[in-house]
Amino acid sequence: MQDRLPTSVKFGWGMGSIGPISMMYLTSFFAVVFMATYLGISPTIAGLIILLTKIFNMFTDPLVGILSDRINTSWGRRRPFMLAGGIAGGLACIFFFNVPVFENINVTIGYMALVTVLYFTAYTAFNVPYLAMPAEMTQSPDERTSIMTWRVFFVSVAGYVGLAFAPFLVWVGGQDREAYEFMSWVMGALLFAAMAYAVYATRRATFTTYESPQHSLKEQIATALGNKPFVNITIAKLLQLLGLSTTTAALPFVALYLIGGDFWLLTIYGLSLNTASILIISLWRKASKAIEKKHLYVIAITGYALCGMTWWFTGTDELTPLATLQWSEDISFTIPSLAYVVRCAGLGIFTAGVLLLGQSMVPDAIAYDYVRTGLRREGMFSAIYSFVEKMALAIGPLILGIVLDMNGFITSSQGVVEQPDSAINAIYIGIAVIPPLAALASIPFLLMYDLTDEKLQNVNAS
Repeated sequence: MQDRLPTSVKFGWGMGSIGPISMMYLTSFFAVVFMATYLGISPTIAGLIILLTKIFNMFTDPLVGILSDRINTSWGRRRPFMLAGGIAGGLACIFFFNVPVFENINVTIGYMALVTVLYFTAYTAFNVPYLAMPAEMTQSPDERTSIMTWRVFFVSVAGYVGLAFAPFLVWVGGQDREAYEFMSWVMGALLFAAMAYAVYATRRATFTTYESPQHSLKEQIATALGNKPFVNITIAKLLQLLGLSTTTAALPFVALYLIGGDFWLLTIYGLSLNTASILIISLWRKASKAIEKKHLYVIAITGYALCGMTWWFTGTDELTPLATLQWSEDISFTIPSLAYVVRCAGLGIFTAGVLLLGQSMVPDAIAYDYVRTGLRREGMFSAIYSFVEKMALAIGPLILGIVLDMNGFITSSQGVVEQPDSAINAIYIGIAVIPPLAALASIPFLLMYDLTDEKLQNVNAS
């Protein structure tokens, strides 16, 4: 098995991240606010729809993982599933935001539940086999970090797509229900294109073939749970992603209710955060060669949490513009205050480190399983990680929804309405308290991760 991979393969594989990451951003960012302001669904019910459909994925994730481990085709074990997920994902994005007008709210809730099941099943079909590929494409931990550098780059690109471009489309479209529909058609096409290209670009990548295990499924699960590095990094990512999903669900409420602006503020957030991430990623990559990954990871997550706490000080004063650009007589682009831009850029700097280090440590832990047990079950581990990822990204919006409803948030089918002070305070808690605390809670599990590059190479050599 080759240790070095062509740049074209790493680039193409990394580009595939735009699909599932943008899918996550779209639902984390827009699902609760879209359902609460245009479908008349309470924030708690909106969060429950996301959570319950992801519980359904408790069954689909391992199924896809096991199937992608066990089939052998001329396309490899992973790529047929990835193509199916790309097609279904693009369509599901369109269905999610093109909601028929039903007279009964329960029918609307049922429609959203069914579409959300399709949406996240498509996500699973692509993402589980996709995440399994790096562990079988190379044996080199450093090369896997290089692969993940491309992934983190394209995660930042997905940030432009999901966190900046999608809100821009809604804003330009008039920030009404029809604007969401227009956005979904454009985004659906982009999601499919990115995932389909990853399938094409990895057609010559090295892949392993299925070998019948000599152990029962129960024995395999028991030995999998014995992979302590994987367990620790997965719990850490669960806590971090729970905080991230709460943040992204709260951001539209921050823009509309705390700052008093519109979705253009979300575009500025996405541009600032992801530009900073892309500019800084090479420095995190170099630092990972000089500092043990888990210690550098702790630095990154601490910085991210501290930046997140500064949302507590946000308010209408952040609408005071640095500059205003006149696009036409009717459209102008306002760059908000320096404090807003700096906060977003700071989050981007530390997000880059969190993503790079986490994403490079996960495939290391998966590869460690093979050298421990001799079993080829990258798909099983990727399914576990993908399910944990989706559960965390579902629990965050639910937590936010419960906090909002408990504090009197007023739902609507007509757009933004005035909220009581208690609901405004709940938004502050959802953006500046819950996410930083969740991120900091992951640090003990990062410190228990004991799989260094040297240890993995020694095991490989033995």
